[in-house]
Amino acid sequence: MVGVAGVVGAVVAVWVTLPADFLRYPAWLAAQKADFVIGPVLTGLYWIRRRPQSPFGPMLICWGVVGALYILQSSGDSWLFSIGLFWEKVFGLATYVLILAFPTGRLDRSRSSCWPSGPARCWCWP
Repeated sequence: MVGVAGVVGAVVAVWVTLPADFLRYPAWLAAQKADFVIGPVLTGLYWIRRRPQSPFGPMLICWGVVGALYILQSSGDSWLFSIGLFWEKVFGLATYVLILAFPTGRLDRSRSSCWPSGPARCWCWP
């Protein structure tokens, strides 16, 4: 069911982005936005299948959903474009969260290990 929703989101991304006449290369952007949706969703489903206890798979699927809302930035309607512009920032923030959570799917770090060595070490080394 989730995989089908990811494929539908990718098709909607192409359908919304291709007719956008204000874009210089709408076909390339349509492919990129479709990849923003289907890539994380299918990868998240694979991750859940291979490591069902890991929370990283559902995080990838949620990242794909955020990418689906980012499609609205290709709309010609000013309100939908503004919503898509907002979701672009959310997509960027979600990207940082995924990078920091990889591979465990967790963001928690021990405070005792962070204090003596500094916050930079806490985020850079496990």
